[in-house]
Amino acid sequence: MLRLDEDRTKLFDDTHSALAQYELRLSEIHAILKSRQDNVEKYVEDMKLLLQAKEEFEKQARLLNEKHVSSPLSLSFLGFFAILSEMTLLSLDNREL
Repeated sequence: MLRLDEDRTKLFDDTHSALAQYELRLSEIHAILKSRQDNVEKYVEDMKLLLQAKEEFEKQARLLNEKHVSSPLSLSFLGFFAILSEMTLLSLDNREL
């Protein structure tokens, strides 16, 4: 009878110990999952911010492009710059002669 009580006590202690280990491991897994979820949420938030920044950049680029194309002054300046560049290249070529 004493042997049976000892076996029951040992079984109870072993079961309690195994349960405590599983609970500890479950807590560790829960912490890992929570960390990964936080990382995913941060990644999604960062991607949203990047998309907003990209859209804003594209909007500003379109506005600048429209200003640049629609402005006659900018077109004449570009023409003047092209002529000036050609004259500079010609004068450099003449120096070599």
